[in-house]
Amino acid sequence: MDYEIQSIIPNTTQIPHLIIRVWMPLLSDVELRILLVVADQTLGWIEDMETKRRKEKDWISQGQLMKKINRSDRSIQNSLKRLVDELRIIQAHDELGELLDSSQKRMKCGGKIFYRLSLKHPQQIPALATPEKSSRVGKFAQPPKNLRAKKFRATKETEFTKKSYRTRKLVGDNKKIIPTRYFIGKFSQLCQAIRHTKPTLVKFKDGNLLKHALSHLTEFQLELEFIWFLQNKQSMSPSIGAALCKEVLRDFIKASCREYGFYGNLEQIAMKYGTAKNSKTENEAEKMSAMVEALKKLKESLSVSRK
Repeated sequence: MDYEIQSIIPNTTQIPHLIIRVWMPLLSDVELRILLVVADQTLGWIEDMETKRRKEKDWISQGQLMKKINRSDRSIQNSLKRLVDELRIIQAHDELGELLDSSQKRMKCGGKIFYRLSLKHPQQIPALATPEKSSRVGKFAQPPKNLRAKKFRATKETEFTKKSYRTRKLVGDNKKIIPTRYFIGKFSQLCQAIRHTKPTLVKFKDGNLLKHALSHLTEFQLELEFIWFLQNKQSMSPSIGAALCKEVLRDFIKASCREYGFYGNLEQIAMKYGTAKNSKTENEAEKMSAMVEALKKLKESLSVSRK
């Protein structure tokens, strides 16, 4: 037990007093979790060992946020809109440093999104800076009424929302979030990087198709299949429906059996585009075998569903 305490104490992140003493009572659960993740991803890392300077910004993907805070894609999107667009206590930038201060800009960004703390006291926010309310902030006062977004509605994170891309599948007593919206963004990013063109997306249909594919494939396997499709099926439409059709799955399986080192080469290409890390297995042959079996089951299920 003493060893555990000694190993935990040095691994700390300095959280600004403003987050705990001022903003924590005013933010929702998801908003506070996102704010703490950004603080940990920046202030939790030393960028310069000589000066002890901490990181100012860090790339955080939508999938990472979902895994780190264990909340739905829809709630994260709503909370980011408030933290970045309205309260402006977090800043979002693209790879070129351009400010992404609206949800539309972040959705159109095909590359990485970097987040940084831009902490402000509530008194510094024009929409909230009323003399009567700002004087009470920080002295255990009640949150200003206009600080809470009028459209915000507290909902259970375990509920299924039909109007979003968020879907869930039940495995025993555990609930696993299927990040379909993340994969739509990932497919768009890969399409821009490999084919230098925008993808053809079909709302709701793509989400349902991804949900079905992820019931058979792991996240890493799905990203590998996307990469292979975009590289080897240039004549086909750059769409998720085409990438997951029976013909493409059949050709992928055939190519994996003919080409030596097929999986290893594909995995190296995937790492180049910053895809998710693969699950740990013993060797490449086992990884490829597991992926082929999963693709065969997916192909069979597509045949059954169309009858």
